[in-house]
Formats: sequence, C-alpha cells, structure tokens
Amino acid sequence: MPKEEKCTTVDNMVTGICIELDMTNRNGEKCSEGDAAMMKITPVPANVTSISGTLSV
Repeated sequence: MPKEEKCTTVDNMVTGICIELDMTNRNGEKCSEGDAAMMKITPVPANVTSISGTLSV
C-alpha cells in the first residue's frame, strides 16, 4: 500500500503512467498486455521517483 501513496505524488507528473506501472509491479503478469509499453515506461518512473522526492521536498 505504501507504493500507492508514493505513486500519488508521481501521478501528478506522470498522470496515469504511475498507476499502470503499479499494476505491473503488483501483478506483473496481469499487465502482460502492456508489457511492451511498460518496458519502455519502466526507466521513466525510476527517474521520476527521484524527481518526485525532490519536488515533494
């Protein structure tokens, strides 16, 4: 559940991308259809998380 709260902050910047990634990390297999798109988004949220922390502060 803590991941969802952190995603909320990124949601403002990603606006949906974070939610999709959360599903991939949580279920992984369920996001099989978007695996192709998620693979490209995977590196995006990783960097956003770092930026989100700076923005939050």
